[in-house]
Amino acid sequence: MASATRNRALLADAAVAAGVGTAVALTAVRADEPGGRSPELAGWLLALAVAGLLLVRRRFPVGVLAGLAVLTAAYNMAGFSGIGFTWPMLAGLYTAAAAGRLAIAVAAGAALAVFGTGWLLLADHLPLLPVLGMALPEVVVTGLAVALGDALRSRRRLAAETREQLRRVREEKERQVRQAVVEHRLRIAREIHDVTAHTLAVVAVQINVAADALPDEPAEASRALETAREVSREAMGELRSAVRVLRAPGDPADAPPVPAPRLADLPGLVDGYRDAGLTTVLRETGAPADVPATVGLTAYRIVQEALTNVVRHAGVARAEVAVEYGPGAVRIRISDDGSGGGRGGGDGHGLVGLAERAAGVGGTLTAGPAPSGGWVVDARLPVGEGP
Repeated sequence: MASATRNRALLADAAVAAGVGTAVALTAVRADEPGGRSPELAGWLLALAVAGLLLVRRRFPVGVLAGLAVLTAAYNMAGFSGIGFTWPMLAGLYTAAAAGRLAIAVAAGAALAVFGTGWLLLADHLPLLPVLGMALPEVVVTGLAVALGDALRSRRRLAAETREQLRRVREEKERQVRQAVVEHRLRIAREIHDVTAHTLAVVAVQINVAADALPDEPAEASRALETAREVSREAMGELRSAVRVLRAPGDPADAPPVPAPRLADLPGLVDGYRDAGLTTVLRETGAPADVPATVGLTAYRIVQEALTNVVRHAGVARAEVAVEYGPGAVRIRISDDGSGGGRGGGDGHGLVGLAERAAGVGGTLTAGPAPSGGWVVDARLPVGEGP
């Protein structure tokens, strides 16, 4: 593309050089002023020199302008007729202004106008009014050439600024997309953490139950192992669903996507912990609202993480999950009667993760010891505008 642009510029310069050179030659050789020298050979040489300079006008705009000024002045001072001081300079003035050398172009145009007018008055001894009549159109044309070049430069600068702004907007959009991908993957990582923690806690409890019951109650041990197997199967499905989005496009999927958990799945979650040996009660009050999927998933994960922490740290036999549907929000409260305190995954990251989940959907979450003992996790998640 750059090569094509360069080739077009070279062709344009060649066309301008040929056109201006031909115009100079025809004007010079056909000129016939009283007392002027024959310009035929000088006119052709001038035309060739002007055309040669204009071929490199883009690379050396100021040098070309200076060269044209010297050639034009020398030609006229030598007494050849037919060429003024201004119009052979128009292409050079335009190029200098377009290249950002506006002050030089204006100064050169003004100097040539003054020099040409003075030459006609002092060297050719022409009357003032006819000289001014000839100079005025040349000044106007010179000004138009400079103004046109400066307008082109301004347009190019505006186009360059627009392209730069578009590039920055495109880069910002790409950055936002990358940031969104990173945030999405962090959410997936939290999902994997929650599923893994829940599964390991339940499986560990069931394996301990099976180990204790195996010598005397094989049937109980079998039920515990079956529960552990079911929990593991469900967890593997959720993990496959979460990890699938991390695959590159085109990678094969080995299983259909698993629907994300929601509030309606809380009874099954509570039953799983109850089967694991934790006495768990689920209480729901209020009319169930139309809860957005993200809010439902967040509520489910908060309950799952909180109950997992109870199994790990509380040393208790009873926990309660209370779900209250209210105007514009759903409140989730998980409490236990254990003795564990300061829980949250051992290093506090669990509670921080729960708070981040709640904040991610515009809600709030608090956690701390209950006045009567035990631990309470209390979350309020918005589900729409209240009355």
